[in-house]
Parts: sequence; structure tokens; C-alpha cells
Amino acid sequence: MKNFTKYIFALLFIVGQAFTTQAQVLFFSEYAEGSSNNKYFEVYNPTSDTVDLSNYAYPNSNNTPSTPGVYDYWNDFDAGAVVLPNDVYVVAHGSADASILAEADETHNYLSNGDDGYGLVYGDQTSYVVIDWLGNWDGDPGSGWDVAGITDATKDHTLVRKCTVTGGNTDWTTSAGTDSLNSEWLVYPQNTWTYLGVHESPCNSNYTLTMTDSWGDGWNGNEWTATSAAGTVFGPYTIASGSSGTATFTSNELCFAVVCGGGSFQGEVSWSLDSAGTTILTGGAPYTGTFGDASCYGCIDALAGNYDATASFDDGSCTYPPCTAPAPTNETFSTGLLPVGVCSPNQWEISATTGDGWRFTGTPGYNASANGRTSGEYAWIDFSGTDVDPSLEVEDIDVSSLTTPTLRFDYFSDLGTYTCAGNNKMHVEAFNGTTWNSIAILDLNVSGWNTYSYSLVGFDNSGTAQVRFRAESSGLSCD
Repeated sequence: MKNFTKYIFALLFIVGQAFTTQAQVLFFSEYAEGSSNNKYFEVYNPTSDTVDLSNYAYPNSNNTPSTPGVYDYWNDFDAGAVVLPNDVYVVAHGSADASILAEADETHNYLSNGDDGYGLVYGDQTSYVVIDWLGNWDGDPGSGWDVAGITDATKDHTLVRKCTVTGGNTDWTTSAGTDSLNSEWLVYPQNTWTYLGVHESPCNSNYTLTMTDSWGDGWNGNEWTATSAAGTVFGPYTIASGSSGTATFTSNELCFAVVCGGGSFQGEVSWSLDSAGTTILTGGAPYTGTFGDASCYGCIDALAGNYDATASFDDGSCTYPPCTAPAPTNETFSTGLLPVGVCSPNQWEISATTGDGWRFTGTPGYNASANGRTSGEYAWIDFSGTDVDPSLEVEDIDVSSLTTPTLRFDYFSDLGTYTCAGNNKMHVEAFNGTTWNSIAILDLNVSGWNTYSYSLVGFDNSGTAQVRFRAESSGLSCD
């Protein structure tokens, strides 16, 4: 019962967190107090989710509030209203210019004359939180509020939120600012409606791709493409002929994957990507890579303990809770591939200082080619190449319930009719949490497959067996 109660508390906490986060996402992105009834305000949704406006409202004070700090009129959004991902919702006067009404999602005929404060709130009339302001409810500002150092900017002007602003501000004084630098708003002359219906956030970046071909005959079918995390494709760009070319593109997205290649004579290809005078990436062909700000990178494996659902590219930071395979366990090497264990990520691992190390398909040479087993049903090493220190690490195994844990495996090291002054060695090792310790060293040449067994008593790491097979070449040409 105690565990059940604890689990329910965890669920309630998560739901509460989601409630609070959702309430913070929207903000005012534009406001206009134009001539006649040409008035509107715009709300922006910076997320990738559609936001239901049934829990939001835009209450206002009227000139001098009846009670300072408290709204005079409660205004709900229209029933069924939503803001689409990365889109805006426009509330306009019903008698506004046709170009304004074309962008309007709903009409409201009691919009500000410059001195009426509006709050964007989450909740209802009995319980709400203000998440952004246009003016405030603190008192009569006179004809209007000053913004960015411009007197009465909320009257006879259009205000557009700067693209650097990513959320609402519950302090109108800070939001309005005292000059063009510290204000969150750009102030435009009356009846400026150019920006209505869309909002730039985050800010657009301009990119220049400089492409070079060292031979001077174009990129010979190679192409450069950048794809944003949202799936927007920029390119493909190439040099059709000659030694150089440029391409430009603009985007306010933050995370991109870059690919260059697909043609011939790739050694002739080079390129650089610049933005605002700074080189972001350079490369040639073939090329695969990414660029973006820090928010693009994180752990993208949903099975990891530190999974980051907002990240687009893996940065190698994933961490996982302890996991072990239960004993007894066995592996038959029957897939022709690196075995896949019970844990995620897969703990079976191969490595080598040089060379390709352990193989799981194909056929070894010399006497081992006729070892009596089907290719793909054993692991092997080709020491006739450049392999150095190839290692095959087994997944972690829980041996805590075993009195005498034992490692058993089949091994083939048979020269047949061939001769060699030395043998390749097989090191069987176990990790104790600090170092790898030797269980056995197989330095032999015997006929056919043989089974070897070794006790793991004293070789476990707090009840977990961590074993690897590390091969060592004789260093002779006959190995």
C-alpha cells in the first residue's frame, strides 16, 4: 500500500507541473491603436503544440481602474478558440479595416484607446494568473503608457514584440522599458499593420554557404543540404560549373542536420557556412553533421534516465539505470551480428585499437575456414590484417544468486597442417569495478573446437559478472 500511495503522489506532481508549464507559453506579440476603429492585439504560441484558449482570457481595466490592481471587465476568448503551433491569434475591433479583419480570429469592440490595460491570463474569474501585460491595472496612465522611451506609445501607435522575446513578462514596466534598447517592444507609427498575422520568434538568421571546387569543373553531382529539426529543407545547393558559388537562406529555426555528397570527385569539394560574419561549419564531401544552439543537443534516447524530449541531436550524454542479464544465460552467435542482450542500450560491445576486430559473419582463412561450424554462428578475428587489441565485451550478468558462477565457452585455435613459431593469445578478463583482471590466458594450438570452463568466484563486481574476451596477435606473419 505504501508503494501504491507514493506512485499516485508522483503522478499528481507530474500533472501539476504540466499545468504550470502550459500556462506560461503564450504571450502578446503585437498591439495596434490606430485611427478610427483600427485596433487589435495578437497572441503568439511559440510551441509545437496547439494551445486551447478555453482556459485563457484577456481581462482589462477601463481608464482608471475601479480597484487598482484589479480588472474591470473579464473577457473570454471565443468558444472553441485555439492557437496553432508557432502561430498567432488575432483579436480585432469588428469595424476595423478589411485588411485587419482578414487576419482576425475573433472580434471585440471594446479594445483600448491607449489607456486601457489588458492582461493575458490563465484561469477563470475566481482563480487566475497573469502571464503577460499590455499596460496594467494599476492606475490611470493618462493618454497612454510610455514604451521604449516614446511618450504615450500605446496610443496612436503599433507595438511589435521583439523577436528576442520568448515568453510573457508579468512586469509591464520592465516590458515597456525606457528606451529602444531595453524595451521588449518595437514602436511603429499609427496604422502600421505590416507585421499583423505572423510573428518572428526566435529571430531569423541569415546564412551564406560558400562552395569551392578545386578542379574548377563544378561539384560533379555533389550537393549540400541543411534540414531543420522541424523538417524544413534548405537546398540542395551545388556548383553546376566553375570553381566557386554561393547560396543564401534565412531561418528562425535553431537546429539543423547537414549532408554533403552524392556525386563524384569528392576530394575537389569544400565549403563553409557563415552567419553574421561568423563561420559556423566547414567541410567537404562526403559530410554529415549538425549545427545549432545548445538547446539542440542532449540525450535523445527515451530509455535513458536523462532523456531530453526537447533535444534534436544526441550529444553522448545519455545515462542509464543499472541493468543486468539474469543468470544462467547463454549466447549462440546465431544471427551473424553483434549479439543483442536484455538491457538497453545493448551492453554487448566490440572495440579495437586498430582494425575491425571481432567479426560475426564471413569465413576465416587457412585451417579455420573448415572449422565445422556455419558462418554467422561464431565470432572470429582476422589477424592477417591490422587488428590490434580487439575486444569483445559480454553484457553484465547478475550472478549474485549463484554459489559458484562459472563461465563456459567453445574456442577454436587450430593451425592444422600449418606451422607458426607462436600462437595468438586469448585473454579472458573480468572487471571488478576498477580494473580488468585476468581469468585465463589461452595460448595454445589444439585440434578443433574445445570447451573451456572457469570459475568466476572472486571475479564479480558486487554480484555482477562483467567479462570480456581480448585477443592478442603473435605478431608473426603466420598468425
